[in-house]
Amino acid sequence: CSSDLMERGDLPVVGVTEMAISDDFLRQVRSDFDVKLRLPKSDEWRAFAAAGEPDPFCFGAEFPERHLQDFGWYALNAGGRAQPVAGLRPNRWGLFDVHGNVAERCAADRNGMTEARGGAFHSSIDDCRLDDGDGLLASQLFDWLGFRLVADELPE
Repeated sequence: CSSDLMERGDLPVVGVTEMAISDDFLRQVRSDFDVKLRLPKSDEWRAFAAAGEPDPFCFGAEFPERHLQDFGWYALNAGGRAQPVAGLRPNRWGLFDVHGNVAERCAADRNGMTEARGGAFHSSIDDCRLDDGDGLLASQLFDWLGFRLVADELPE
């Protein structure tokens, strides 16, 4: 596996295409841990990021300008760059950085289109909403776009 995917320390992995994730990173993880992982579908991403919350943020809808700084790195608190993972509060299910830091790539559809969800370190409050997503090609890569993986089942 390429070292830039596996050796980033506390920072989120960014700047990789969907193909690089599946060809390099996932192959290495499967080999090392005997677990099958994949990128989530957009609706799956929304469900786990919300952690049962029906509102546009994992902490509810009231006063996002007051609460987002506790849950996500975005334009007003990130200093224009990605921050170490898990530096702020998690959602109710214990998932960190579902708002901001780096946007998260979802699985591509049949047309090769994917969505970037959750906002990033340069995003506005509105762009960090759980329902907000930007369409892009699975082959595109950016320094603000990372990924989170899901497992359909865990090894026994």
